[in-house]
Amino acid sequence: MPPRIAYLADGKVHLKLGNEPPRVAESPFAESVRARQASLARRNAWKTQAEGARFLAAGLFGGLTSVSWALAGGVIIGVGEAIMFVNVRNPGAVDAVLFVLVLVLVLARARRSSQTEAGW
Repeated sequence: MPPRIAYLADGKVHLKLGNEPPRVAESPFAESVRARQASLARRNAWKTQAEGARFLAAGLFGGLTSVSWALAGGVIIGVGEAIMFVNVRNPGAVDAVLFVLVLVLVLARARRSSQTEAGW
């Protein structure tokens, strides 16, 4: 019996039966697989689009302890990001500024924690 393979590529279910060329599967099941894959891609898109860095920066703004400061940091980051999107042509510049901000906040937090530990 020749091998039968089904795979998902370009948002479509493809079937490869033996030595035949692959063909796109059209069925209710194939449509449900495509819909589930698209739903998962939408739900997990924030993980690959630097959205997590925005949450981290806002949390670090609050020192990872203060909800009110983290909220204020989120607002400041959102307003700054909106201003940059309007005035800067390079979309990577926003991510670069966010990276530098997270780096500065992490280093400041590490320095603050090392100073408090030195007091003991």
